[in-house]
Amino acid sequence: MNQEVLLSILIPVYNAEKFLRRCLDSIVGQSFFREDVEIVVINDGSKDNSLRIIQSYNERFHNIRYYSRENKGIGLTRNELIANAHGTYFWFVDADDFVADNSLELLLQLLKKDEYDMLMMGYYWGTETSGRIIPCIGDFNSGLDMTAHDVYNNSLWTRVYRTSIIREHDIRFNSYQMGEDFDVIFKLIPYIGKCKCINQPLYNYIANPHSAVSESSRKHIYRSSDDSLLCLEDNFTWLRQFNPDVQRVLKKPLIFFLMGYLFSIYVVPFTLRYKLDVMTKLEAMGAFPIHPLPVNKRHRIFSRIVNIKFFRIMSIYIDVFVLWLKKR
Repeated sequence: MNQEVLLSILIPVYNAEKFLRRCLDSIVGQSFFREDVEIVVINDGSKDNSLRIIQSYNERFHNIRYYSRENKGIGLTRNELIANAHGTYFWFVDADDFVADNSLELLLQLLKKDEYDMLMMGYYWGTETSGRIIPCIGDFNSGLDMTAHDVYNNSLWTRVYRTSIIREHDIRFNSYQMGEDFDVIFKLIPYIGKCKCINQPLYNYIANPHSAVSESSRKHIYRSSDDSLLCLEDNFTWLRQFNPDVQRVLKKPLIFFLMGYLFSIYVVPFTLRYKLDVMTKLEAMGAFPIHPLPVNKRHRIFSRIVNIKFFRIMSIYIDVFVLWLKKR
């Protein structure tokens, strides 16, 4: 199957046997899973029965392709999936999630018009038993226009992209333990033309307590923080190539990511030396003062505090002292 199709659904798989059938069934069970849609799967060195499940679906459906190899991590796996996609558009779906029954129908109707560079969708966020619907509303002339209207998030699976854009601009996933999705989403913004929000929950994100994101070991927490810091440093540098007006727009999602990282630095029991070192590095890369201020009221208050160096450093000492008292 070498001919171009309209949509490539890209699924990275690592030890996903518990959820993989649900994910694949939610796609192949739709009447619109036809010749103009393909699924591309990479088994990233799974040690469970994921490969057998993938092979069984490959035998049943000619428009499912798969690759299997040793574990290389999510960043390299996503790069390989994009390289092997035949679709005009691509959509990443995580193996422990599933899509809505009408997702392909709605997406393909819009993609066939060939006028959008990106579609963004509403989604369900929660557990198997409870959660909430996150809406997505609006039509925009470009990725920058959408961002200027404060429509953004850090979830890759909420978006369908035109494949040629990520290839032409050689935007690739890094091997970050945290921040790899944001990094690619952020770097695509200036190159995205017309885009549309679909205000229906087409994706079901199911929180998996055993996923890599949920890992709580000391080594994982520090690696995640270090990678987030590298991601921030790279992107504060990257946006300087643009004119001041574009920089101001791009800083909105970058500050959104920065806010999440700063909250983690205060809340997670890192050492005092580590927290102070992080603040020094953030200051060196130009993260302070935070501007423009975030839209969220709580974030705005927090930003005003950390924008003043004295309060920024003193709050670190107070935070560490409070954590010490709690341990006693």
